[in-house]
Amino acid sequence: INSQSTRSGSTFTEGNLATNTDDNKNDVATMGFANGKWYFEVKCAGSGIVGVGHESVEHLLGTNMNDDVGSVALSTYHGTIFHNNNQDTTPGTDTNGSIIGCAVDMDNNKIYWHKDGTYIDTSGGTQNPTTAANPITVATGTNTTGFWFPKLASGSSSQTYESNFGNPSFSI
Repeated sequence: INSQSTRSGSTFTEGNLATNTDDNKNDVATMGFANGKWYFEVKCAGSGIVGVGHESVEHLLGTNMNDDVGSVALSTYHGTIFHNNNQDTTPGTDTNGSIIGCAVDMDNNKIYWHKDGTYIDTSGGTQNPTTAANPITVATGTNTTGFWFPKLASGSSSQTYESNFGNPSFSI
């Protein structure tokens, strides 16, 4: 999987697994999924927004997708999970250099995040994909079919990210 962007402003290196992304802009993977279980990690040099976006909103790369239906992401900058025009404001805020892990279970329509190996707290409690505890729902409304794509965005000024889709330069 490689990151892509159809707008100017992102700089890609390391086989498109490293990117420098402008403030409130999105970089989206080129390979999506509609079912199965998926996991990826993103090492954030600063604050990061890591999650998935539905094919119906991926044309919005040059804008902030956080509040859109079809976008589900943890923002370490905001201390918030933005999900399909809703928010859960219990996760902690950013730590520069954190590795954000994202576990997506499309078979059960759930998503989970960890920060540096510790799954985050939501308003329902600590997430755990192994026991299916305290997930966030991925697809709702008109976005229950079609493809979802890993995405990352900057929460504050431009940020540098390294992605791990199975061939890492880092890992937890």
